[in-house]
This record gives sequence, structure tokens and C-alpha cells, in this order.
Amino acid sequence: MADLFERVRASLAGRYTIERELGRGGMATVYLARDLKHDRPVALKVLRPELAAVLGAERFLREIRLTAQLQHPHILTLIDSGEADGFLYYVMPFVEGESLRQRLEREGQLPLDEALRLTRAIGSALDFAHGRGVIHRDIKPENIMLHQGEPMVADFGIALAVSTAGRERLTETGLSPGTPAYMSPEQASAEPRLDGRSDQYSLACVLYEMLAGEPPYTGPTAQAVIAKRLTEPIPHLGTLRRVPAAAEAAVTKALAKAPADRFATSEAFVTALTAGSTRATHPRWRSASAALAVVIVIGGAAAWFRASRDSKGGHNLSNVAPFTSSRGAKFGPAFSPDGNEIAYAWKGENEDNFDIYIKLIGAGGPLRLTSNPAAEYCPAWSPDGRNIAFYRKGPSSDRGAYYIIPALGGTERKIGEQYGEYYGFGRCIDWSRDGKSLIVADRMAPEDSRSSIMLLSIEDGRRTALVSQPDLYVANPSLSPDGTAVAYIQGAGFLAGDIYVVPVGGGRPRRVTSDGRTLNGLAWTADGREIVFASNRGGLWRLWRVTSSGSTPEPVNGGGEGAGAPAISSRGNRLAYVQARVDANLWRVAGPGWKGRRPAPTKLIASSRWDFEGSFSPDGQRIAFASDRSGSVEIWTCNGDGTNQTQLTFLKAADAGTPRWSPDGKTIAFDARLEGHGDIFIISAEGGMPHRLTSDPVENNVPAWSRDGKWIYFSSNRTGNWQIWKVPSVGGSATQVTKDGGFSAQESPDGRWLYVWKDGGTIWRTRPSGEETTRVLQGEPVFAWWRLFPKGIYFVDASTTPARVRFLDFATERVNTITSLDLGYSVTGPWGFDVSPDGKWILYKRVDQVESDIMLVEDFR
Repeated sequence: MADLFERVRASLAGRYTIERELGRGGMATVYLARDLKHDRPVALKVLRPELAAVLGAERFLREIRLTAQLQHPHILTLIDSGEADGFLYYVMPFVEGESLRQRLEREGQLPLDEALRLTRAIGSALDFAHGRGVIHRDIKPENIMLHQGEPMVADFGIALAVSTAGRERLTETGLSPGTPAYMSPEQASAEPRLDGRSDQYSLACVLYEMLAGEPPYTGPTAQAVIAKRLTEPIPHLGTLRRVPAAAEAAVTKALAKAPADRFATSEAFVTALTAGSTRATHPRWRSASAALAVVIVIGGAAAWFRASRDSKGGHNLSNVAPFTSSRGAKFGPAFSPDGNEIAYAWKGENEDNFDIYIKLIGAGGPLRLTSNPAAEYCPAWSPDGRNIAFYRKGPSSDRGAYYIIPALGGTERKIGEQYGEYYGFGRCIDWSRDGKSLIVADRMAPEDSRSSIMLLSIEDGRRTALVSQPDLYVANPSLSPDGTAVAYIQGAGFLAGDIYVVPVGGGRPRRVTSDGRTLNGLAWTADGREIVFASNRGGLWRLWRVTSSGSTPEPVNGGGEGAGAPAISSRGNRLAYVQARVDANLWRVAGPGWKGRRPAPTKLIASSRWDFEGSFSPDGQRIAFASDRSGSVEIWTCNGDGTNQTQLTFLKAADAGTPRWSPDGKTIAFDARLEGHGDIFIISAEGGMPHRLTSDPVENNVPAWSRDGKWIYFSSNRTGNWQIWKVPSVGGSATQVTKDGGFSAQESPDGRWLYVWKDGGTIWRTRPSGEETTRVLQGEPVFAWWRLFPKGIYFVDASTTPARVRFLDFATERVNTITSLDLGYSVTGPWGFDVSPDGKWILYKRVDQVESDIMLVEDFR
């Protein structure tokens, strides 16, 4: 093989530099090469010598030239071909990414929405080629490359040449076009004439595998697979996975044994996949902060997700199995004292409301404990196993209450009101060891500004603080096995926390971790020596463990991405956790400047992961956004129509976000967490190295440019509470602007005023010097993402379903509704809401899919 590599390298020297082998298939070997004339990387494919001998150079080059005409967004274009020293080769662009085969090997199955999206794109490519007389003949996951989430069909270049060689001569080489698991019955039967319906069959096989985890026909040998395809009934996709009826019917039709029974075209097939389907509506939480936390648990600010990737070092899980497998999101598993049952919150088969359920490990279905129309979360068993505490959120209020109910069902009892914000990820309730109090994260009184970890008396509702922190976030209290200490999360916000431990009997909290990451639940090991927690510190959500005295956290391998909300039994050595996937994308809808008939909302920027915080450039021609599609949350850019999506930052696990364009459109400011706390950065809009503007060990977030481009405003808690500061855009010392609070700011077009959003959903106006502060909105619930225009303020009211885009007119001081926003599975706010400079488009984040299950690990050590 080494000799062949050197021969190819020598043959093509002067035109291409062969760098390394990328892979080999039945027809050709592919190399990464550099095109010396154009100084670019390319994928260079060299046909196997025996195949080249059968085809002949003249025929091969004549036939393959026709494929250079296939210019389509989802087809890898032929850019060169030739013969050198007996080698036949053809050249395609080198695609940064992976093949669909690699993706399926890693994840097994794909989310329904993404599988259908990929199929539609591939189908459009096939339909384009079929219309020009080109049949691919070998559609399979290996020949579909994924570049920035978009599929590119490869190897059209060899299809025509192979098909015209003649099967008789080709059989002499022992080679055959097509792959048994995906080829149509007529291709498997060596029919001499194939049309586009053969490729359609192969595409249906690929879609079947994306959804079911395996092709429709499998067997130990190629002959066995072909025999099944020709003789056995068509397998029904719905027996392996719940899919819409339209999709199942379309796949079954496309897999028909006779071409005449399939769709006339690939375009007709992919259109039928979603024909007549509608997305069911789902009730949504009213509190933006609460819903944001709920989405974090199942996805993360990036997040949320799929098969495991082992890391070097750490601990390995074995005996991992699903404890639940029904549809609908599940949260907050909690073990019974004997370790044989798990309580959890589940949205139900109909996905209509979160209730508390309990389920015996190893037998039976779940028992529903609550049936109130309000959502309930955070179940926690009492030490004697007789009762379960839980949190209930009011159906239309930002505040809820704590309850207990008998574990076998019965009359519930209210223990106390919730005074603070509810953060629904991880565990929000535990019990004292004597069973006389709940341990919760809340405020001591409605007017109290401090967040506390406290004991809430079961008998009289009296509150006793273990720790209170002004202007800090605390959550996820968990009692140690010996009952002497409580572990909890504390930080400047729920996106930036660390684990602390405080003695139940009083004393100073002790810090266990020190890198300020987003944390999603924690649990003590049964011996109390370690704490297992979920974090995105490695860029993706997974489980970690750390000694309770404090040490370097180590990954828990084998739990998979998207892991969160761990729970550990006090007996039986069991671990439970939530494994989740959230698909969040950027959508656009017609804005106030649209003229004529308004188009339907459109998914503009999408991947199988999180795409959010979109921001239009000053000329509206480009969009900056945050995405974790590369494995960590980075800043990306694209054209205003969503094309040409390009990664801008490569900070790796730094949670970059909140991109904001400079007034001249040449620079983007953003925040990121390189050292465990938020800092403000700038980077050229064309790429390069980011430049950090702040470096204090505090939180610095949400940048915004001054109109002259000389300053960048940002929020910081460096004084102990959140205020607006500003820093020169070329670097220098930061200056405090506000003194009475502020979390995000935007300067007026004339530079005379600074508009500031404060906690509680209000917008105020002040001078850039911090003087003359007045409130500009009265009684309007304003989400944190809003946009200032010369004539007024566009903002999102997420207190309604659907959410509403509203506009404060400065001239009339009236507030009008512009349009509604369907935010999907949550009302976390649009996270990146923006209005294009010409007012024609509104950009917002929508959560398109939420799925989660509880996983169970036996013999956890």
C-alpha cells in the first residue's frame, strides 16, 4: 500500500501534492491533496487499477466530464479529472466535516426533523441529476458528506463511467457498482436499464437507517441481504420508531419492489414525507427564566445530545440502560430510600403537562402521583420513604409553591410559597435527615433580594437560612449521606456556577470546584466522598465527579452527551441521570417593514444542535450567531439568507455568545468564558484571533457598541451587583456607567441616550454619563433581548402563548403588537431576537424538538 501511495504521489507531482490517504472503497482510494495551482485542499480519488483497466482512460474521461455540469448546492462538484502513468483520477472539493456514515456510527439514529431535512436536501440533488440524465447508482451514507450540517452527495463522478463500462466486463474485476444494503431490487437483479427510481429506493434505505438505526434489510452476507430484498415483505419503519404517518407511508412506497409502484421522482418522495403533517401545539411555561433553566437541563446553552465519547482518564460507566423510553421529556430522577424506585417529572405521552410519577426498577409501568393542571417538578423522597416532596409552578404566575404527597398517592399538602426564581434543572428540593424540613434554594421573604439555601419546616413553614448570598444565584441543594452538610451550586448566574458545601449546623461555605461553568444538577456518592455532577466544562454536556473536599474534576465516561440531573441511590449502588436532546434553531418571520403578503415563518439557520443569539450586521447582509454545532459554543457568521455558514471563533469550551456588530460592520464583539468567568472580546468579522477587552475575575457579559464605535457597553457584577460599564473598543480601563442596576444596554442613534434593561423586565433611559434616569416602559413584561431603533423599541413579551413582538413608539408613547412568535417547546425568550435594519425581518430562536429519557446505571462505583 505504501508503494501505491508513493507511485500516486510521484505521478501527480507538479499538479497536486498528496498529503495522506483519507479512505478507500470498492471503486477508488481517496487522498487529501493540495491543488498547487489554486493553493487549496482537495479530495483526489484514484480508481483501483483493475477498474481503470476495464474502463479505459478515454471512456472514463469522456463520461466523467458530463458530471462536471452537475452544479447543485448538495452535490460535490467535479473540478478536475485525468490520467497519469496509468492511474485514472478525479478531483472534488475537500469537505471539512464527516460522512453520514461516521455520524450514524457515532449516534446510531438521528432526530426525526434532521433526518427529514437531510433527506429533502439529498432528494433535491438527486432530482437535479436525474433531470440531466445522471443516475448515481450508489447512494449510501458513505457517499453523503456533511459540511456545516448540510449534506453533499459525492461520487456522481464515477456513476456514468461505471454504468457505461458494461456489467459483464466489470464483473471480471470482482467489482460491482452499488452497495447491497442500499441498492434497489432491479439493480440487485442486474437490470440493464435503471432510472431515477433506483436512486429513490436507495435514498429511502438511507432515511430508514437514519431513523431506525439500521437499513431495512440486513444479513451476514451480501447475498443474504439481496435475497431478503427480493423475497421478504417491506419492513415497516413504524415498528422500530414512532414517526409521522406521512413519513412512514412515503418510505414504504419508496421501498416498493417494483419501480412502477414508487414515486415518479425523488422530489415527489421527499415532498410526501411531510405531506399533510402538522406540528402539535404544546403548553409552555410562562416564566422566561424558569423555562430557560428547563431547556438547559435537557440541552445546555449549547447542548444536548447523543452517543458517548470517551475521554482519557476519568471513570467508565458500564451496565447503562434506559429506565424510561416513552415519548415526552423527563426531568429530575430521585431514588427511594431503598433504591428500588425512582420518582421523576414527566410530560406524559400526550406531552401536555409535567406531573410527578414513580416507577419500580425492573418491573411495571409508572404510577402517576399528581394531576394538577399546573406543572410539577423536582420530586424528592422523605427519609422514611412515605412521602414525596415536589415543586408546583402556577399555570400563569412566575411563582410556585412546595408540596408533599404520600408516595402511594393521596392528599397533597402545601408546605410553603416560593419567593425567588425557580431554576428547573437538576434537583431543587431535598430533605433534612430527620425528615422535619425540606432543603430548598429560595428567598427568605418576598422582599428579600438575597438567594439562600434554607431549611423549610414541614410543620409550620418556618425558614432557616444555611447560607444567603446577595446578587448571586444558588440552586440544587443536596444533603450529604451522613446528614451533616449540603452541597449546592452558587454563581453569578445559572450559566456560571461552582459547587459549594455548607455545614447543616452552621459555618462558612467551602468551594469544591473553581471554573465557573454551567452546572446541571449534582449528587453525593453513597459514601459521601465524592460528588457527581453534570457540566459543559468540556464543551459538551456530560457527567463528572470530584472529591467532596475539592479536587480536579474527572469525566465519567460512557454516560453520553446531553447527560444531566444525576441521582445516586443510598443503597444498591445505582446511578440515574437524564439524557436529553434539544434542537434549537434560528427562524425568521416578516417584520414591520415587510410590504405585501406576509410569508410564513422560515427556519433560517439550523443544525442538529443549538443555533441561537442571531444578530444582523448594520447593512443587514450578514448574520452573526452562536452555535455549539462544532462541539462547543462558538461564534459563527452567515449571509443574510442563511447561506455560507462559517465558524468565526475556535475557543473550545469557552461558551462564546451574544455577538454584536460594530457600526461599520467590520468587527464583532462577544462574551466568552475562557477562565471560568465572562469576559468581553472583539474579533474581525472576517476571522482571526480574538482580542480580550476585560480580564477581571468577575462576570462581564452582553456587549453593545456605542454609535461611534469607540466604546463597548457591557454588564458586570464587579461592584457586587449588576451594573452597566463601558470599555474602549481599542482596549483600556473600564468605566462604570449606571449605579442603580442594569443588565443590557443600547445607545441611541444620536448617542445622547443610553437605554438599559434591568432585572424584572423594565427598560430605563439614562445619559451615557449615568445621569437623568427615567423609566420608558410601564407595566410591559420585556424579555432581556430587545432592539432599539430611531423611532422606538422592539421587544418580546414572552408572558403570552404565543409570544408577541411589540413596539414602543417614542412619538405616541403607545405600545403596539407587531407579530407573534411561536417559540416551540419553551418560552425561554427568543435568545438572540433581532430586527433587520430595514425592518423586513425578525430573527428569533425556536426550540423545535425536545426529547429526554432517564438512564439507569447498575453497580455504580
